[in-house]
Amino acid sequence: IVNMPSITAQLNGLNGLVKYGLSDCSERLGFGIDTGYGSCYDDGSMQTASSFLSYSPAATDTAGLVQELNTLLCAGRLSSERQSKIVAALDDYSPAFDETGAKLRFAYQLIISTPEFHTNTVVKEGDSSRIGISGRSSGSNNDYKAVVLLYLSGGVDSFNMLPPLDCQDNLYDKYTDIRGGLSNATENPGIALPKDTLWDIPTNNG
Repeated sequence: IVNMPSITAQLNGLNGLVKYGLSDCSERLGFGIDTGYGSCYDDGSMQTASSFLSYSPAATDTAGLVQELNTLLCAGRLSSERQSKIVAALDDYSPAFDETGAKLRFAYQLIISTPEFHTNTVVKEGDSSRIGISGRSSGSNNDYKAVVLLYLSGGVDSFNMLPPLDCQDNLYDKYTDIRGGLSNATENPGIALPKDTLWDIPTNNG
């Protein structure tokens, strides 16, 4: 089941595999319990690992490295814009030790965070921007930000996760009735999501 905890666990596992190898550091993926020796340090020594990723790039510059990894990890599907952002991030990265190895591991981490790594089709960028949030107030003037994830055990309301938008047989009207009316209704609001708050999911992405 794809949900936020499983996605987070997958990314943590992949990042841990890059940084520490196959070991029990940070409880990655449940593999390699009590293997190796020493402590969990992201220093390239992979002390606690029973095995680890190993690759010697042929490229001598950052752009060439990203192109190589794009071919190996994403079948060459990274957009030029995304490659440029990764190159810029690598050029700005200044590790305290093991510069060559640390930059390679950082490049792995950047690429496994891209949509292209997790799909097998061409990723098409949308031309719409995210809906802004108005009327938000802050109790502090500092720049602190936090992301709060609520892991709710139980069933998924899939009808409200992927509501029908432009479907046949008046499916949106049926959805609204089943959900007791629209959530923005002034009287007796239900839990159906209004159409103007929904994002269209294109079915031609691939």
